[in-house]
Amino acid sequence: MATWTTPRTWVAGEVPTAVLLNAQIRDNNNELALHAHTGGSGSGSSALGGTIGLTHIDFKDAAAPTGAGGTITRLYSSGSQVGRVEPGGTAAIFSTAGHEHTLAAVGISSSANPGVVTSALRTPYYIGTFGSGSGYLGTVSQARTIGGSGERAVVVCGAYAVMNCSTAASGTFTVNIDRDGTNVGSAALTIGTSASTGSGTSGMVTCTVVETGLASGSATWNASIKSGLVGDGYFYSRALVVQEIKES
Repeated sequence: MATWTTPRTWVAGEVPTAVLLNAQIRDNNNELALHAHTGGSGSGSSALGGTIGLTHIDFKDAAAPTGAGGTITRLYSSGSQVGRVEPGGTAAIFSTAGHEHTLAAVGISSSANPGVVTSALRTPYYIGTFGSGSGYLGTVSQARTIGGSGERAVVVCGAYAVMNCSTAASGTFTVNIDRDGTNVGSAALTIGTSASTGSGTSGMVTCTVVETGLASGSATWNASIKSGLVGDGYFYSRALVVQEIKES
């Protein structure tokens, strides 16, 4: 099989022989014709671009090939897996079997659906009123055991139906969510003044948190609410939902 020979520097008066011409012209041309552009010495430019820069090597039931260097990325297969090897040798697997995706936190949200509640409905049904001070109250709790391996997330949503009965001031209601005493998120909503004494302007305050990377084990989530509307702020219902999710 022909091999690559470093091009010869001819000198004046030198007589080319058949051996030299065959090595310099025939064999080197044959080698170039077989070239797969691996980026090695004598293998041509590694910056040929386009699809030429992507080489497929079928390594069934074998380890990943070495990095080709330059700008070459190699694709290979091994059993039920398909992978790629970056030019520097870093390998990554595209699994064709069951697998899990990394889940990312998506933040916190709040929403409102303002409406007017008459005095006939306001008083009999509220379950909490905001008195003096600015502390949290109306706590509702959920305990869950997080289990299994792999990447997963826990979605926590706390919701309170609230009312501003003040005809003089808007009210800001804040929902807080904590896990085992540590705050993991909060959301605030401002509701406008009541249209008349004895009625109220209502809304729904929600706080949604997505937690990732939690270790297996039990945890307790709590939702609570506060407002600066002393004697003029109420909440009528509350809910806390904790859901563990994963993609398999």
